Amino acid sequence: MRTSRARTAGALLTGLGAALLIAAPTGAVAAQHSHATSSKKPAHPAGLFVSEQGRITKAATPSAFLRDFNSTQHIVTSVASTTPGKSRVVYLTRRSKAGKWTSHAIPGLRPSAGKIQIEAHLSPDGRHVYVVFYECDGVFASAAGINAVRLPEPTQITATTNTCGRPNASNDNPPIARSMVFPYNDMGVLLPDPAQDNKIALWKGLPNTGFVPGAALPTTDGFTPVQITTGTSGQVVVIGTGMDGANQAIYTVMKDPYGSTWSAPVKLATLNSPTSDYTIEALTSYRYSTWVGLYRPRGSSGRTHTLFLDHGTASGWLGVVPMAHTTTHDSSLRLVYNEGTGHLHAAFTRVDPASKSKKSGIMQQTLIKSWAKPKFVTHWYRDVAAQLTFTNGGHTILSYYQP
Repeated sequence: MRTSRARTAGALLTGLGAALLIAAPTGAVAAQHSHATSSKKPAHPAGLFVSEQGRITKAATPSAFLRDFNSTQHIVTSVASTTPGKSRVVYLTRRSKAGKWTSHAIPGLRPSAGKIQIEAHLSPDGRHVYVVFYECDGVFASAAGINAVRLPEPTQITATTNTCGRPNASNDNPPIARSMVFPYNDMGVLLPDPAQDNKIALWKGLPNTGFVPGAALPTTDGFTPVQITTGTSGQVVVIGTGMDGANQAIYTVMKDPYGSTWSAPVKLATLNSPTSDYTIEALTSYRYSTWVGLYRPRGSSGRTHTLFLDHGTASGWLGVVPMAHTTTHDSSLRLVYNEGTGHLHAAFTRVDPASKSKKSGIMQQTLIKSWAKPKFVTHWYRDVAAQLTFTNGGHTILSYYQP
């Protein structure tokens, strides 16, 4: 998420070289960053990794990772600055077949409090990278052409409550997923709208032209949005939490991309408990199909799974089922649909208490007609998948954290 060596990226990155790395020859990575077991105790350095490329940064800070249609890879991540209480956001790009990453700091300092959450999307026409920054002092967005190596300073989408004085409480597991792209290249971001009693609305626009809120999402059953997605059909799907009477539950609402009416919340799952429920782990769509990944705590000894899936189609939701080939040792599920091959891909972390290396790590599996048996792609119990993307030939590329 081949190996890496520290370097700076010009004047803007002075003082940040310790947090960023560049790629060295492939053979060195296998020797230096392999997670395979050996007679010598393995080293497990912290940071952000990309599969088959080694460590990219030395800090496991929230990051966004994607690959464009020209095979260029893009990473946006935050690193500490020399100014107390502030951090910088760094934009890294690596063109196809290039031996190293190009790194540039985005202008301006960001508050370190609350940790910066970062989300990135490729525009539907494939020409731009859109990035959303969720900070304690607001939500910001930036955009750049796919051939650019610099990302402009983010602009604020709308004023939000400043929480910089509160203790850090952000969580990058599951990754934040509150923005999307519309079929004609506009962005959409779920944010409170002061004009609608601060109810959550889908704000639409672009960083250089501004954002306008749409109709507020329904609040029936205490619905609270968590993640958003849209397929190539343009249908917008939001998954969130709510209350089924006295019990917690998982709900979904939908709307057409340019319609103003949201559907009423539809219940997907509940553990029939007022105090505990599934955790929404992942969400992905293609055309009129949507898959949501859920996590259920291990709980009673009779349970044999902790990861679950529900599949929504034009005719409705099929119901929550255990994810094939998973166990009670699995968590941190990620899902992504490969439009090029027509296959759904999953990654999750398996933690075997008796084997923190050989039988633990990130596993991947693919749904073709049925789920193939998962295979390990890393071997350390603290590895957590961040995002999945693909080469033009359908080969999976994984970004992951090692705290």
